[in-house]
Amino acid sequence: MGNKTLKLWLTLSAIFIISGITVGVVLYSLYQDEVLVERITVIRERLASLASIRTWVIDSETARRGYLITGNASFLEPLAAARERLTDTQKTLRSQLIADASMLELNSTLERQITLHYEHIKATLARAAQGNFSQAEQMVSRGQDQKIMEQIRGVIGEMEAYHQDKLIVASEDRRAVMLWARLATIALGGLILVLITTLAYIIDRELRLRELYQKELNQEVERLAAELRERAEELDTLSTYLQNSIEKERAQLARDLHDEFGGLLTALKIELAWIEGKAEAYDGTLMERTRQVSERVNALIDLKRRVIENLRPSLLDNLGVEAALSWYAKDVTERAGLALELDIDTMAERPASEISIALFRIAQEAISNTLKYAQATTVRLSLKMQNQQLRLMIADNGVGIDLGARAGKTLTHGLAGMKHRALTLRGKFFIESAPGRGTSIIAEIPYQSSVVKPLERRTQSPVPAQPNSAFARESASG
Repeated sequence: MGNKTLKLWLTLSAIFIISGITVGVVLYSLYQDEVLVERITVIRERLASLASIRTWVIDSETARRGYLITGNASFLEPLAAARERLTDTQKTLRSQLIADASMLELNSTLERQITLHYEHIKATLARAAQGNFSQAEQMVSRGQDQKIMEQIRGVIGEMEAYHQDKLIVASEDRRAVMLWARLATIALGGLILVLITTLAYIIDRELRLRELYQKELNQEVERLAAELRERAEELDTLSTYLQNSIEKERAQLARDLHDEFGGLLTALKIELAWIEGKAEAYDGTLMERTRQVSERVNALIDLKRRVIENLRPSLLDNLGVEAALSWYAKDVTERAGLALELDIDTMAERPASEISIALFRIAQEAISNTLKYAQATTVRLSLKMQNQQLRLMIADNGVGIDLGARAGKTLTHGLAGMKHRALTLRGKFFIESAPGRGTSIIAEIPYQSSVVKPLERRTQSPVPAQPNSAFARESASG
């Protein structure tokens, strides 16, 4: 991937560099063209000035000859106008030639010739003004003015030829610059097109490779997710198996305690009763000690009963989950000194055994947590049938739990065990709590789940308190 990225950056850099060169070539060509256009404009302005000077000189000569031939003074007006315009044009040309020494020298010669020409015109007009038109015509016919005119034309022609050559060179230079600019632009544009095509190929290939890598990554993620689901299902199956095994072991242990240990205690009680009857006739002290031993045996029998009921409540199998929950809640809260509120519906038909034991164990764990951590004074236990759902709730008025601070954290083993029991039976599990507002443990299990299919994994996570809710709510849905 590093080499591909390097190629991509090198191609982009080449495109930017060549684009910059292209822009530079175009700008330089435009600059050269502007310089040449300015030079051509200056040359054309000089040529225009020379043409104007020729025109004004010819107009002056024409006006003089017309006046001398006709004697009409109206010819003198064009002569004066031509002289005035010729003077302005000479000044303009002189400023245009300021940077060209050779042309300034020729222009000085031209100005001397024009000055001499106008002195001859002035002399002939002066003779004509005295009425000597014949002398004035003789002065013109001597050929000196014609010679001056030829010299003026020759200087102007030389200057025009010089500038025409300069104009041709400048025009050819301009065409060469524009041609070179076009060729350079075409070449650089073609190179840019090749680089852009290469870049497009690299990007397309990179995208295809990324798409391939992404596809492979997605496949790997799916494989790992499937493997993770499989492992999770195996763990859940194992957890369910362990719970069922524990329940079976508890039931077996309860039966053994009841049958064997209970039988021994009963026999011991009978023996003590016999000893107590015999001891009454012999020794009062022995009678008292025998009675104390009998009381301890009674306490041991009571302890055996509580242990058996905790392991596997006989009420659960004999009278159902309602009676088992009532007995357990009353027994525990009375010994702990807590107030108890019971609200248990009587069911027409008993739930399946696995549902009954799950409800009992959830209640047992929830009340145990209340006694350990809640610092509560009242416990409320309810079991309701709602829409073919058995809804078990154990609530207290204790210190509560800050579920917001626990967001994202794993559940404790006790809560995780309750949740797993509910989910195993396709049920739901909730925790509602807030600091100082007590805690409610809620489990909802379908009543028609007496035949449980193989476990289906159902993921749940604690849900932090909603902003507008008085209680935080942790939800686990099957």
